[in-house]
Amino acid sequence: MTEAIFNQEEWLMKKFVYIAALAASAIAFSCTKEINEIPAGQPVPEGAFTLTADVAETKVNFTDGETYTVDWDADDVLGVYVTSSEGTEYILFHKGEGENVFYTSDFTPVEGETYTYSVVYPAADASTLNDGKVNINIESGYQSAAGDTEHIQTPLYGTAKDVEGTASPAVTLSHAATVVKVNVTNASGAETFSVNEVSIVAKSPVAGVFSMDVVSGELTASETASNEASVSVNDGVVAETGAFYILCAPFTGNAAVKVTTADKVYEISKTDLDFKAGYVYTTVVACSDFWLDGTAVPVGANAALTQTVENEAVYAWYAELQPGTFSIRTMEGVLTPEDGAFAQSSEYTVSPEYVWTVESAGKYRVVVDTENAKVTVYDPANDLKPKEITWTEKGDPDGRSHTSIIVDKLWAIGTNGGWGAGTEINFTPSLADPQVLVYDKYGEKLRQLGGQTKLSIEANGQYDDGESFSQPGYFLGSYFDDQDGDGKHDTGNGADAGNAMKAVVSVANGMSEWQPMYGGYDMRECWWSFGIWPDLYIVDLRNMKFFALERVSL
Repeated sequence: MTEAIFNQEEWLMKKFVYIAALAASAIAFSCTKEINEIPAGQPVPEGAFTLTADVAETKVNFTDGETYTVDWDADDVLGVYVTSSEGTEYILFHKGEGENVFYTSDFTPVEGETYTYSVVYPAADASTLNDGKVNINIESGYQSAAGDTEHIQTPLYGTAKDVEGTASPAVTLSHAATVVKVNVTNASGAETFSVNEVSIVAKSPVAGVFSMDVVSGELTASETASNEASVSVNDGVVAETGAFYILCAPFTGNAAVKVTTADKVYEISKTDLDFKAGYVYTTVVACSDFWLDGTAVPVGANAALTQTVENEAVYAWYAELQPGTFSIRTMEGVLTPEDGAFAQSSEYTVSPEYVWTVESAGKYRVVVDTENAKVTVYDPANDLKPKEITWTEKGDPDGRSHTSIIVDKLWAIGTNGGWGAGTEINFTPSLADPQVLVYDKYGEKLRQLGGQTKLSIEANGQYDDGESFSQPGYFLGSYFDDQDGDGKHDTGNGADAGNAMKAVVSVANGMSEWQPMYGGYDMRECWWSFGIWPDLYIVDLRNMKFFALERVSL
């Protein structure tokens, strides 16, 4: 049997191939070659008795709108308990030609007899129905790699009744178990990391052997059932995001989702879960040194703090929170600030427990500075703001004012960027500070080798009175020496060099130091001369400095 999961965000379709074999056990289903001795998917033999088995489609009501449907494979076998006035007989039905058709040559109904057909999947060679219940095994087994779904073995059940005896029953089957899809994201700072195991730890049994009512699907855990459901992974290399699937018994309440790598265990607590049978529930575990945990974090949200490009000692997160509480966790415990007020940078220690309270939904920013052991949580009302600039024509305080603009991208003007409107550079604002703009595209070069380059905050501008101009009057450029403080570059002996303030600064090959940066109309002749083709470029507008680095040579 193949189950297909449709995910509106990631895939049009992925298949679950269900293995008919379960681990041999005295109380669990077992499966041997004997079950499949009859060739699979063959025409139904003459005189054979048939039934049709369809599966009720269920739609996820949790996170991402996946659906969970069933297509039978040619070698699928159903275990059918046939109950009549003569007692109960266990019959194996094999997949035959035709949609949802299964057959057996080992049973012929008697006309006028009333039969109840109780169907379970996967089938077993021999099994006993006790008080309408049968033992099943809910186990994830192993997953070969991220995204692999062939290990899933979800049990199905259903009943049909025939009062005429000879009619071919139609049985609608339901899922007895839940599938939890764990999207593991790599926020570790490494290019890849390897997942060894993913598990769910609940307060009630979720894996192992259960007694299942074949009519209602109700599960009763055996003494050997476990509160932890897990899937081990043979080759769990994750670059950005990898999907791992855990089969578990339905449950409600709180649980923890754990991701085990070669050297760490990342754990995210989940509260108020309601995992119903037949549904695919998606959750996210972000493997980072810091992550958010609590009821304020929306279900399925990426809760990992990301190491910032501009400062490897700083981790940040910026996304939606909902009313509730949250903590900032590490492997050692919870960050506990001296002052937990929003927008208050505070030194932290690590303790067993500390929570921030979110009163209203909105975007919150969390910044952890590991070098100085400081943490800051910004609520929407007190969040950091992007750089906004208003300037006047040619720097004249009495001149026409330019309309205010929020700086979130820049244009390279000069030898390689072009002398007119220049070349647009789309930056990504840092999660830690929207005034830090980052161009981080490994191997994709900014054309700034040689010549003269400056940065313009806009390609085409417009003054408040409506007149447009092709090149704005506000530039970001290199350092210039203004000893007398008049805003003009000096020659070095205190005299002005004039309006053509050419102060070309060379950026050497392999640059690895931050450079001072100045802005304003008078920077129009203060250029940088690059000796590199940078594929990493950071413009810090708050502290007026920039950084460029070539990581991949031409």
